[in-house]
Amino acid sequence: FIELMREIIDIYPNVQGWIIGQPVEDEPEVENELINQIRLLNLKGKVSLLGFQPNTAKILRRSSIFVLPSLSEGTPNVVLEAMSFGIPVVATNVGGLQGIIQDEENGFLCDKNDKEGFVKIILQLLNNPIYNKAIGQKGYEYIINNHSPAIVNRYFDELIKNLMGYK
Repeated sequence: FIELMREIIDIYPNVQGWIIGQPVEDEPEVENELINQIRLLNLKGKVSLLGFQPNTAKILRRSSIFVLPSLSEGTPNVVLEAMSFGIPVVATNVGGLQGIIQDEENGFLCDKNDKEGFVKIILQLLNNPIYNKAIGQKGYEYIINNHSPAIVNRYFDELIKNLMGYK
């Protein structure tokens, strides 16, 4: 993400990047590595490590693009959260993300380590606010149609009935 931001900020100097999440106990060196990378790429003040955030909604409301360049994932709730705010998601095509994001319809999927692909898509979204809004809206519609409380309740009702042998 930090390397992506270097390329983006060269073109859009007012863009800010935020990394959210607390350090992982079994990888204590990661935070220092990120701080060093930010410093080496001259991104201090442009890319910030926000740590654990109990209320990501505040940050998502201030965001225009959500980027998740993970090398592995399950089905990250944070992608669903971003989509529920109408924010276009650009993510690595790993884990359960292909079950959520239909590439170029309600978000974007890039191959692992495809820095150029990420940068190209992010620049497209920054260059075209109407396109950005349209992709975000499609993501929002996906959430309403597939992950709203009513849909989830219906799914669990059906699951319980099937488990109990009711038809």
